Amino acid sequence: MIVITNEDNMQLMSRYPDGHFDLAIVDPPYGVLNKTSRGGDRILDTHLGSGTIAIACYNAGISLTACEISRTYYENAIAKISEYIPADRIELLENECRIRG
Repeated sequence: MIVITNEDNMQLMSRYPDGHFDLAIVDPPYGVLNKTSRGGDRILDTHLGSGTIAIACYNAGISLTACEISRTYYENAIAKISEYIPADRIELLENECRIRG
């Protein structure tokens, strides 16, 4: 299993515009996924944010379609996702990505 630390998230968040700060916690996505989903499920996330949920879905074998209205958030999330998920499992569209779990 791939583990994302708070340090990873801090590095990602430093890429966002000045005056904006958010911290993504790793455990909640896994906790929610483990309680509500199982391998083979499909999830739609309309607020991709930092992309942590995409990595959690991939690790759980769950397919994800996610979109993000902010170009900055989208590009940073894709950069983060690409570090953890093989390119052949990611489909990128305009402000949308699909992860095959």
